[in-house]
Amino acid sequence: MKEGILGVGCALGLLVGSLGAQEASPPVAEAVHEGYPVLKASELLRPEVLKGPYHTVLDAVPTQGFANQYTVQTNWGIFNVRGNALLAKRIHEFEAIARLENASESEEFERSLRKAAASPLKAIGGAIQDPGAALKGLGAGAERLFNKVGEGFERGGKKSANTDNAMEGILGISKAKRDIAAYLKVDPYTDNQILQQRLDDVARASFLGGIVVKAGTFALSAGAGSAVASVAGNAALADDVTNMVHANDPLSLSDLNRDRLRALGISEEGIDVFLEHPNITPWQQTVLVGNLRRIGKVEGIEDFLKMVGTSQATADVEFFAQTSGMMADYHERVSPLKRVLSLSGLPAIHAGNNALVIPLAVDYGSWSEPADRLSAAIMQYKPQVEISERRLWIAGRLSERAQKELKARGFELTDGTNIPLYR
Repeated sequence: MKEGILGVGCALGLLVGSLGAQEASPPVAEAVHEGYPVLKASELLRPEVLKGPYHTVLDAVPTQGFANQYTVQTNWGIFNVRGNALLAKRIHEFEAIARLENASESEEFERSLRKAAASPLKAIGGAIQDPGAALKGLGAGAERLFNKVGEGFERGGKKSANTDNAMEGILGISKAKRDIAAYLKVDPYTDNQILQQRLDDVARASFLGGIVVKAGTFALSAGAGSAVASVAGNAALADDVTNMVHANDPLSLSDLNRDRLRALGISEEGIDVFLEHPNITPWQQTVLVGNLRRIGKVEGIEDFLKMVGTSQATADVEFFAQTSGMMADYHERVSPLKRVLSLSGLPAIHAGNNALVIPLAVDYGSWSEPADRLSAAIMQYKPQVEISERRLWIAGRLSERAQKELKARGFELTDGTNIPLYR
């Protein structure tokens, strides 16, 4: 299963290409670049990340484009995963899929599926064919729900990736699905179609077939899935996101995120573009908004949302979500942010200590030609602010050569800020 066309590495690669078009100083130190090493997963990853009950990460890990490119053998086939953030998410999802499948093997589940197919969907079918007459039979509660669905279409008929099916929302299946996803602590709007199908099956059996689903039904082990579900590593935010997505249908969740973005000073146009983006799921929107709320109302927040809007694939969104978390971490742990900047589409921050900080959601950085161009462009970037230092705030690791060259160029370095997957 491929993770989209661009992915985090290519997304950053496009930014590097744009930056490289600017006038750049010649490389310092040695003229020969390192290129892109192929790392060994067996030396890089923690044992429980490398191999679990339902997955094995193959040993060769190419690093082209600033992102580790993993090949993962699972019980459901091969997954090609770009980046640490997405690998963490997928490992947790593999465990969730297995739990759902185990729950689905019981006789009670089979009876519930047969019951689900018997009548409720047939009854609601009339509502699809003749909504006016059906509303009278379904009562005021259903009328309110139909009106809510209509409201969704009045908002332009647009929806983010894998949002709830309108009729399943009326039936309550989508609420059951969100309940189950909350038990498992997974994104109910994930683009992992295998997980989507398993969630749908159990949700229909639960709501339409009457099977009782409780948290203990899907008890997770203490393995890699539960340990690395969120690379962002902010437990409070993770709980807040889970609770918000669990408690609210997509329209209500969109309204909550809209209110939170308004409080940050984002324009209505900027909010609309963000919330209607086809590649950003309601879960990812809530993560991004949550991280921006950790930062608060500072200049340039809307510019960051515009950068997020360039995402063309799941891993692009994960890149910006991780970047927003890194920005918030610096704000909380080092120095409050004064301004968010855009360096040709690359997020940068100016902090209260007057540091110009570039948060880089990079898994592994070698001294490649793109890294050379990127660092030269960053060093030449001269925003109209006082700068005490230029610091690269890096999620992953840098090679010894990269550290040497970047320090020679004048950067302060902080790497390894977010590597829960690594040994």
